[in-house]
Amino acid sequence: MISYEEALSLILSNAQPLGVEEVPLSALLGRALARPLAAAADMPAFDNSAVDGFGVKLADVERASESSPARLELSGTIQAGDRGALSIAPGNTLKILTGAVVPADVEAVVMREFCQEQDGLVLVKRPAKPGENIRRRGEEFKAGEQILPTGTRVSPPVVGL
Repeated sequence: MISYEEALSLILSNAQPLGVEEVPLSALLGRALARPLAAAADMPAFDNSAVDGFGVKLADVERASESSPARLELSGTIQAGDRGALSIAPGNTLKILTGAVVPADVEAVVMREFCQEQDGLVLVKRPAKPGENIRRRGEEFKAGEQILPTGTRVSPPVVGL
């Protein structure tokens, strides 16, 4: 009988990689990637909101609290999939739903749980931090960046990616 190390060495010295073949996405499960996978595009593809909330300028909410909320005028709503180019002026806010585009002049998105809509106004009951609840373009990965190495076993999350 030979040792484990000898058996492994014998197997590895005689093993040869299988050839590369292209198969449809539906047939990938359980296989291994023959080459590294690079991102086709930035992810996320644009700045978007991580929550349902209200886009604000930091100066407008810097002193906001439960007992003394900032009172901002609601100037519009951005839903996921909207392509409109809305912006906010000081003293205003935009309702921004999860996944929706965040305009460049919005400095943070305050979760709706910390706000109250009232007669065209939004009462913001806490201050915000720069970039809060905003997923920035390319934050997860950038186009061309390697996201999976050669040999990665293809599982359902890999197929989804």
